[in-house]
Amino acid sequence: MKDIIIGIITGALVVSSCIPVCLVSAETADQTITPGIEDWRNPSGVIRQIEGVDFNDFIKSFGEDVYIYSDSKNVVLVEPDGKKHHFSTTNVWNRKYSVVKMRAGVEPPVKEINDLIGDGEHLAVTFYRYPDTDEYRFLDLNEEEHEKVIELLKNYSDVISIENRSEITEDVFRFEQLIVSDDIDPEQFIKDYPELDLSLETGENGVQAKSGEKYFKFNEYAASHELYDALVRLDKSGIEYEIWPLKALSSGSVCAEMVDVLYSADEYIVGDVNSDSTIDVTDLTDLSLALIGDKELTAAGQKAADIDGDGAVTLADLARLQQYLSKKIDSLR
Repeated sequence: MKDIIIGIITGALVVSSCIPVCLVSAETADQTITPGIEDWRNPSGVIRQIEGVDFNDFIKSFGEDVYIYSDSKNVVLVEPDGKKHHFSTTNVWNRKYSVVKMRAGVEPPVKEINDLIGDGEHLAVTFYRYPDTDEYRFLDLNEEEHEKVIELLKNYSDVISIENRSEITEDVFRFEQLIVSDDIDPEQFIKDYPELDLSLETGENGVQAKSGEKYFKFNEYAASHELYDALVRLDKSGIEYEIWPLKALSSGSVCAEMVDVLYSADEYIVGDVNSDSTIDVTDLTDLSLALIGDKELTAAGQKAADIDGDGAVTLADLARLQQYLSKKIDSLR
């Protein structure tokens, strides 16, 4: 094996010792847009991104001196100055999504993916490029198809990372109803909490709509310290209650993204075995030494040395790198 490797290295010494890494340039606005890839347009924008936390941790980031009402799907939060928020994890599509980060200037393999899970004619997956980045957003599909897409992307050498994300949205809303389950005097309750500006809701003939519960409607009220104090008092009173907010549909803005990292590749370039950002004869030397056991490659070097992408570093990789350096082939893959 040593003789074979030495022969390959010797044949490569006649080539230039410094061949710069060339990446595919991103398409300009004047060029034809790749089918299945579009620019992302988020009218609300992303204010901040939260990685590795859940919805509850986001809410806790506001601190302890806030009023919180949650039904596990929606959260109403009121700050001490009376500023009100309604948070949810439902985006405009009402679905989670994933984001793939590509190497600079390289697009996702959209054709291969749609050939895999589509019918070859209609696009099953569309990638949306975030402005001024190499990140592409795409919707989660059904579980089986999604796994196929993720696995294909993981095996694509120009993929740097894949993340599942969900948005936390701050919605436009107002307090609609307050429902009290305890046995209380409704008129006295309204007097006890004047800052909430409540009126008793009744059905036909003045009878409550549901036996055993008192329904109150929020009237016009001002956001204030007094509103916050009243809500805190109600929360500490021991009275069982529910708040029903009225949320405007398709409104609000994304205030955070929660990120679940599915895949993260080490930073490497195929063929750049010694990770110096240049593919040259020194990479060929390091690869040959690794094959005969005289050199241990880094994790990034191992991935860069798998020239043909078959998951193993072999003589075939060494031969292909030599061909590339000798300009017998134009690309490593």
